[in-house]
Amino acid sequence: MYFLQDRFGMDEPTALGWQLRLMVLQAAVLLLAGSAGGALSDRTGRRKVFVIVSTVLAGAGLLVFAFAGAPAHLYLGAALFGAGLGAYFAVDLALVTDVLPNRETEAAKNMGVFNIANALPQSLAPALAPALLAVGSGGNYTALFVVGAVVAVVGAVSTMFIKGAR
Repeated sequence: MYFLQDRFGMDEPTALGWQLRLMVLQAAVLLLAGSAGGALSDRTGRRKVFVIVSTVLAGAGLLVFAFAGAPAHLYLGAALFGAGLGAYFAVDLALVTDVLPNRETEAAKNMGVFNIANALPQSLAPALAPALLAVGSGGNYTALFVVGAVVAVVGAVSTMFIKGAR
């Protein structure tokens, strides 16, 4: 909402309306991409390519948000981000379970480590966001979204080094 108000000068009711529409679009695309991505990954037996493509899609959505010049551009960003996030959520857990060491005796411990690895960025991002927003003249949402996109692409690249999965 603050992004919409700062970037496009919307008043609060207008920003809330836009936020709702963008969230509904993102959720709908997320559900479709999650279902399709999971089914295709299972059918092909491939995981890494889906994780890589999904993180690149999410990063592309963040870049659209970073450089959107008009509110209508945000629909594309929400759709791309939703598609990436949906496919990622569907396939990432499958990838992790495919490469678990000692799956029969230590699965719970290793899934606990995976859960911490997933929760840590969600805990750090709100602490780091104010610093990125303060870059330059303040309210620098472009920096925030670009850093998010870079982190997504770094995640995609790191996936290529996972051994034991296709």
